[in-house]
Amino acid sequence: MFSLFNELRNREITGSNRGIRALLKERFDKNILSDNYIPKKLEFENNISNLAHNDDYLALINGHDKLELFSISSTTQLWSSPFRHLLSENTSKVEKLMVSPSGLVLLVTTPKSFRANFIYQILVFLGGKHVGNFMINMPFYLDSFKIIDNRIFGISIEHRKFYEWDMSGKIVQSIFMENLINSIGLKIASDEKQIFVTATQKGRAKNPPIFIFDLDDNISHELELNQSEFDADELKIDSLLLTDNYLVIGSHQQKLTPRYDFTIECDPTITIIERATWKVVGQYHPDLYEGEADGSVKHLFGNNYFIVFLNYLGCRSGDYLYCIDLSNHMISKIKRVPECIDSGNLSIHLDGSILNICYPGGFWNSYSAYAERCRIDLKNHQEETQEVKGVRYRRFPWCSAFFSSNTLIVPNRFSQKNYLYFERFNHLADSGDDIDKSDYKVRLS
Repeated sequence: MFSLFNELRNREITGSNRGIRALLKERFDKNILSDNYIPKKLEFENNISNLAHNDDYLALINGHDKLELFSISSTTQLWSSPFRHLLSENTSKVEKLMVSPSGLVLLVTTPKSFRANFIYQILVFLGGKHVGNFMINMPFYLDSFKIIDNRIFGISIEHRKFYEWDMSGKIVQSIFMENLINSIGLKIASDEKQIFVTATQKGRAKNPPIFIFDLDDNISHELELNQSEFDADELKIDSLLLTDNYLVIGSHQQKLTPRYDFTIECDPTITIIERATWKVVGQYHPDLYEGEADGSVKHLFGNNYFIVFLNYLGCRSGDYLYCIDLSNHMISKIKRVPECIDSGNLSIHLDGSILNICYPGGFWNSYSAYAERCRIDLKNHQEETQEVKGVRYRRFPWCSAFFSSNTLIVPNRFSQKNYLYFERFNHLADSGDDIDKSDYKVRLS
């Protein structure tokens, strides 16, 4: 460990911040693959719910009235703020909790009755202070709410309008998305520069319409691909992903059975489009075994080197995760994950080539369930030849385990106490074996 500290000190003196980050990432990746972790837990007197995370921030509701924000990498609380007194008396429940990479927290609530004069009430917090409170009186896609550089965005259902609000709740602009008016099932992806929206066209239209909003220029435009790769009847858009260099679209075809009695999802496809030219640079189909020709693309994740996705069939035996290696254009199966993951219980975290997957592992009793995590180095993974190492945990049934900022987080309850269990891999210790881990009773294998 001392040699690593000396190396970090030397690089800091020479001003090589990029080199320091690279050295730290190399060490943290090694910790993950060697299972070198430091455990910690945070206890709560009340029930915790509505967990939301983004990069190093974790937001949650503690009990009935407290909104709290934590740093994942340091496992410390940053602030706590009461919020119930800010809500309308007609408010029923918290529908969505969001946190941005900058720490801006968005609390979306819904009313008790349809007779209320609003559909959503939104509270905005920054640095532990309440900075915004506004009502929305029209239905929105909950998944369309985005926070980018302290700007709030969302898309209305009925009028297909793209909205922007400032932190106080004032509408900055609204844009009619004309090319998406005749579509269903909106899919949204964003980064620091652009927001992309696409959907499945009604009827027999083939090429998916794409709406783009440029965050730097504050202008929108439409993109019509008109490429042969999308020349398929009944094309259904499943997923959308943005990386630095690519726009990735997951899709499948929906076809009637020979007897025309029901439809099937078939031909799952990953299409990769270069953002610089808007040309298709690759199209991939899972190498399905016999009897696995059906499916759709779910849980699409990736970067400029690897694309990871789930071919979702809803099989009782589970569905397969696939990986596309963009350096050699090879696609391979990674791992079969259990059924019933489409409800949001599957958590995928990809950093460089290190993949962490968290998924349900069954129930223990009405107060506790199991979660499993497996870690894979995609650079060295060979299909069906490398053993995928997994770890099992005890978790709270209504909260899922997830991985973020080189840390595993497992919500739990033991001996009438609620707590968050952390396994930190972002440390410089040669080994965490000298730490007493017997008190945690969470890791089972």
